[in-house]
Amino acid sequence: ICVSDYGAGAIVVVNQTGKLRFIYTGSPGTTKGLFFPSGIATDSQSQILTADSNSQCIHIIDQDGQFLRDIKHNDLHFPRVLCMNNSGNIFVAEWEAQVFDVGVQETETSRRLNLENGANYKLFVTKDSIDLGDFNRQEIKIKWPLKYIRRYGFHTRNLFMLEAGRRCETGEGCFNFFIDTNQKELKMAIDNAAYDQSEGAFSVKFRTLRN
Repeated sequence: ICVSDYGAGAIVVVNQTGKLRFIYTGSPGTTKGLFFPSGIATDSQSQILTADSNSQCIHIIDQDGQFLRDIKHNDLHFPRVLCMNNSGNIFVAEWEAQVFDVGVQETETSRRLNLENGANYKLFVTKDSIDLGDFNRQEIKIKWPLKYIRRYGFHTRNLFMLEAGRRCETGEGCFNFFIDTNQKELKMAIDNAAYDQSEGAFSVKFRTLRN
């Protein structure tokens, strides 16, 4: 019996009598920061697959809990649910995220968190958070839950500001980002996510990957 525990950041496997066989908490070479497993499936070789929404990949482990490899896809954003058919195709449901290219403008808070002034990052807008990450490395550096963001908006046409509350993992403080295109789309994406969250709505997208 294989269970993914998102809150504990672990895959727990027990036998039919309930005796613990192993706990898998991510691979150091794959997991970027915290391990957030959600969807889980097994294949014809008794391998266990799980979707890691933080590292944005699929972990594959053997029936004894040993990490084998991961599956990454450049367009895979926040995978949550997966299953596999008899042909070896993996079907993945992901939280829909809109992605924006931004550059960091130095602030007191960005210096404290070692964000490089002028460096290029990606802002991911999901249904419940704004995430800052390195898209090419598939690494999420910071998550700001929408409910803990105090305010956001544009100082100027190309300068976006986000003020985090004290309950965010960054602590309270302001972050500024340069964005050269899609300014209106960024504001609209956050507005829509905030509205959907208040209404309890969410959306998913589906992808098919080959094992």
